[in-house]
Amino acid sequence: NTLCKFLDRPQEEILGKRPLDFLDAKNTAIMKEQLKRRDAGETGVYEIAFNRPDGTKVLCLLHATPLYDKNGKKTGAFALISDITQNKKMEEELIIARNKAEAANRAKSDFLANMSHEFRTPLNVILGMAEALQEEVYGSLNDRQIRSLRTVEESGRHLLTLINDVLDFSKIEAGKLDMESVDFQLEDTLDNISTLVGIKTQEKGLELLFKTDASVPTALVGDPLRLGQILINLSNNAVKFTEAGEIVISTELVKKDKAQVILKFSVRDTGVGMTSEQGAKLFQPFMQADSSTTRKYGGTGLGLTISKRLAEMMGGEIWVESNSGQGSTFGFTANFGLGKEKARRRFVPSPDLRGMKVLVVDDNATSRVI
Repeated sequence: NTLCKFLDRPQEEILGKRPLDFLDAKNTAIMKEQLKRRDAGETGVYEIAFNRPDGTKVLCLLHATPLYDKNGKKTGAFALISDITQNKKMEEELIIARNKAEAANRAKSDFLANMSHEFRTPLNVILGMAEALQEEVYGSLNDRQIRSLRTVEESGRHLLTLINDVLDFSKIEAGKLDMESVDFQLEDTLDNISTLVGIKTQEKGLELLFKTDASVPTALVGDPLRLGQILINLSNNAVKFTEAGEIVISTELVKKDKAQVILKFSVRDTGVGMTSEQGAKLFQPFMQADSSTTRKYGGTGLGLTISKRLAEMMGGEIWVESNSGQGSTFGFTANFGLGKEKARRRFVPSPDLRGMKVLVVDDNATSRVI
């Protein structure tokens, strides 16, 4: 009865017939190939389309396995046929829906990536005018007016940061973010990080330290802007979630050959830390450690996602090691070409100091180690 429903035929049209009698040339070839495999003792699972009287086809999933007697002699085959027409239709509809969603997402990403200039330009003008106005009329304003101007500037800079995150993410999604390959000095990039992040650490009374292994080459070929972007993202996050202690930015050599080098960067803080469950969410778009993070600290939840994509574009990976209440360490690797080394200033002690004991004095233990 079930087969009659599959084929939309009465029993008298089915009894005494072979499955091959209800197949077109293409599906006949599929079944004959499967029958050969059955004769060889193989079990098969495959899709086959049977003909109906009205010219339509019913798509079935066929499970077939050879049967043997107790002596190991093949006696026939067992087959199980399932009508998967509806399943296939749903699958095709899902594929169409997915393709439409992906096309819409690409259109959105393309739009935002192309709007980059239009968003940033007027906001930069607002920031520039607010800064210029503060300098021009500073002496003639009362405290309330000065605070208002500073609020305009600070809010504008915060908005620019959010817009930059969204636009960079959209550029990555649209495949329009290109990596440069230029000669640069690593110490210049780290100096820039020191300047930008140092202001924030000073405001919060935190110590900002840099630890760069002597084996790390400083003349590199790659994209210093994107490397700096990752380090700034990680460092700003570290400052945001740290109320006391230190931020340590480290650079280590992982691997080096004649033309290329793999470096490992890490940013360690003494902040709030997080659980492993919270850490697992961090690199997903628009996700933060928990729902209260955005309300308390702000941000788009895109900084780490962008950092992850940029690290991958530089041939590396990114990760986090953290415990709740014990701080966090964000690390990432990146590949660079080797540039031409400039003469480096080295502070070499006099040979007369060999064998002498040295006292290193600093109020910070990490600084003493460095």
